[in-house]
Amino acid sequence: MKKVIKTLTCAVVCSFLTLSCSKTKLQPGTDSNFSKSEVYDFRKDAKLLALVEFDKKNVANARDYGSVDMGKIRAIYELSPASNRRAAFSLLNNEEKFAYWDNIITFKIDNSTQLTSDQKTLLSDYRDIVVRRIIFQEGTDSETARMNLEASLPLAVSQITNSGVPMDEFVNIFLASGLGGFELMPYDNQNGGGNLIDCSCMRGSVINSWKHRYCGDPCTVKNGGCGFLWAFRCDGRPYGQGPGGTHDYYDEL
Repeated sequence: MKKVIKTLTCAVVCSFLTLSCSKTKLQPGTDSNFSKSEVYDFRKDAKLLALVEFDKKNVANARDYGSVDMGKIRAIYELSPASNRRAAFSLLNNEEKFAYWDNIITFKIDNSTQLTSDQKTLLSDYRDIVVRRIIFQEGTDSETARMNLEASLPLAVSQITNSGVPMDEFVNIFLASGLGGFELMPYDNQNGGGNLIDCSCMRGSVINSWKHRYCGDPCTVKNGGCGFLWAFRCDGRPYGQGPGGTHDYYDEL
């Protein structure tokens, strides 16, 4: 099997995620769920735990997707470039989208050579809470769930990296959509500069699956396929301002 991830420097990855690479402790009281005397723990985040309760009410086994054709899902993992995976993903139903992410995240956690057993447990806990069917569905409840998930991302990622999980490994496990390494998109000067691919990111998102630095230029809103776990709407185009001042950026992973 291909090597799962290419080595990325912490500085490069953190610049895309707009998070600090330092190991400083979280500032308490940065989320309404927690008092100033508490340190954030995603396992105690009431808004995230509501995702778990939703699944318990609607499915007998939240991690069971035996009805899904996993051969089809695995074939999408092998597609290249990443834009082809994204196009195929958009054609899946909600159950298949859940299986797509839950399966590949589980595989990468289990097979990681960079993580300790405690770190694997922490990431498995995060998977069990945030990778839920409701994220890929439509309706008011699902929209609220996606908003709560997005709002939790900065604190949760900081908690995970403070545990010693390398940022590049977190990105590989929870954002990379295929089994291969990250793909680099070349720079061009169309439409004022950068790679302006139509509706490929979510404006205002803390973390986009596309690892570019900027998401601007509004475009036609699409229903899902962008942002964390590709569960959010696509309403912007990425600018190609890449690592080290180069005019490259990483494809959608």
